[in-house]
Amino acid sequence: MTDKTPESILEANFASVTEAPVKSRLLIYLIFIMVLTFIIWANYSQLDEITRGIGKIIPSSKNQVVQHLEGGIVTEIFVRQGDSVEVGQPLLRIENMMWASTLAESNLRKEELLTRQLRLNAEIRGENFIECTETENISPELMEREISLLKTNMAYIENQYNIIEQQITQRKGELAEAKIRGENAVKTLEILNKQIDMTKPLVEKGVESQTDFLRLERDRVNVTDQLETSKVAKPRIEAAIKELESKKNEIKISFQGRAQKELNELTVQISQITERQNALKDQMQRTLVVSPVKGTVKQMSVNTINGVIRPGMDLVEIVPSDDSLIIEAKMRPSDVAFLHPGQTAKIKVTAYDFSIYGGLDGEVIDISADSLMEPNGMPYFLVRIRPLKNYLGKEDKPLKITPGMIVSVDILTGKKSVMDYLLKPIFKAKNQALTER
Repeated sequence: MTDKTPESILEANFASVTEAPVKSRLLIYLIFIMVLTFIIWANYSQLDEITRGIGKIIPSSKNQVVQHLEGGIVTEIFVRQGDSVEVGQPLLRIENMMWASTLAESNLRKEELLTRQLRLNAEIRGENFIECTETENISPELMEREISLLKTNMAYIENQYNIIEQQITQRKGELAEAKIRGENAVKTLEILNKQIDMTKPLVEKGVESQTDFLRLERDRVNVTDQLETSKVAKPRIEAAIKELESKKNEIKISFQGRAQKELNELTVQISQITERQNALKDQMQRTLVVSPVKGTVKQMSVNTINGVIRPGMDLVEIVPSDDSLIIEAKMRPSDVAFLHPGQTAKIKVTAYDFSIYGGLDGEVIDISADSLMEPNGMPYFLVRIRPLKNYLGKEDKPLKITPGMIVSVDILTGKKSVMDYLLKPIFKAKNQALTER
């Protein structure tokens, strides 16, 4: 056994004392480095802030409710609840006998007006017949009545013409007589002037009597009066003839003007009836109710043949299938302050296991302007989210998503560092310290 000297014992103790602080310092340094590393990581590492809600998948354009404007009686039903329908596919047929009756009355009225139109056109042309090519689709009774009226009117005008023609003929005869009387008066006056010129010297010589000379003078005065009367009568008779000719033209113009005015009014009536007929035909075409969209029949309000349909009544509700889908999610009022359109969202369809099939990415498109109330009185805000696709899984093997499915929605409202989460309780305690309620 080796004896330990005091010097060796002192050196051993000094070595052990010196080695202990070195290990402690290394441990402290290691802990410091780890804490510093954690602080740096916690300060720069970001975690998502989300707002979570529950919602439902709906079509973007809502369900299509098919109605009928006029109503009527159901005669045929082509689809049932749950059937798939295409755009324009017949759903049911409705009849309204009032339309057919009104259209028949309108057709009769239009036929009557068209017949009158043909008659008025003939009157304006001055004809007493209607061409056969214009009588198509017009009943013989109506045509016979209008032809009879046309002949009566034309006969009346012809009679007026004949009366005026007789008066004109009479006036022309008077004019001819006046001309003849004037011509005879001129000839007679020439003869009398010669006789007077020959007799006057003989009277001065006493060969002829004064009485004969005065008789000749008297005859000349009478003939001169006849000549003047004839000259005055001619313009008066000619003016009367012109007046009768003008009256004759006025009768024609007045008759045609009346016919033209009546024709214009008739044309307006025919146009109005035609528009009404088009509306009636459109109503009759609407007796076949068709689907406005491709989709699935959700609900039928009419299931009985001969059932009565009220105007504007809901008939069929269709869920569109080709429409894009929208998520309507309910969010707590305390979370809505951090939501705005354009935020991204993760949509989890409860019908599919999220861990296996994943979820859908979406975008917030709308937030209700005011809070709504649940049946139990709890308030909520309605947030509408548009998914980026309408199926889960791969495009070649899509998993169908249909309206009505329930979803869980996580909306990304921001990011926070781990340090913010760690310090939040401290800041909260600091703000609430030394206070009481």
